[in-house]
Amino acid sequence: LDLSIIKTDELRRDVHEDAILKKISYLKELLLKATHKTTEFVNMLKPPPILEKENLVELMQWLAQQMNNYSLKVTVDDDGQPKAVSEENHIILYESVRELCFNVIKHAGVDEATITIKRAGNKVKIIVQDTGKGFNVQQKQKEFNINGGFGLFNINERMKRLGGSMSIESQPG
Repeated sequence: LDLSIIKTDELRRDVHEDAILKKISYLKELLLKATHKTTEFVNMLKPPPILEKENLVELMQWLAQQMNNYSLKVTVDDDGQPKAVSEENHIILYESVRELCFNVIKHAGVDEATITIKRAGNKVKIIVQDTGKGFNVQQKQKEFNINGGFGLFNINERMKRLGGSMSIESQPG
């Protein structure tokens, strides 16, 4: 992208027709926006520095704050019980919940979600909930097999590796 921006500057020096110069300026503006969004996205993919604290609730609160950058207001509800989770599992849980939050942004048509964290015996239960438009779970599962749907598929596989599971409760409407 940076090279494309440089090339638009070179092109501007060679062109003297106003209509084309306007189009080149618009193209450069789009490239600058794309560069900015790409940088934001790459930074969001990095594991956060708060992972070192090994506190799952604080990690989810940090994620909730980050989601504000994407116009999603996330509330974190915690049952107050201690949750022993390894650093490796923190990363997996963080990445999975982040993916679910992005799914809310992309598909639910709402600007609010809730992350609920509970201890269930010696396990942790995390619920990501929204009041969006919903979808037919059985139909989506068929589409995952045909068209990809790698986000939810990857989360499901990660949870299996941790000895856990993932379930989806949704309905259109």
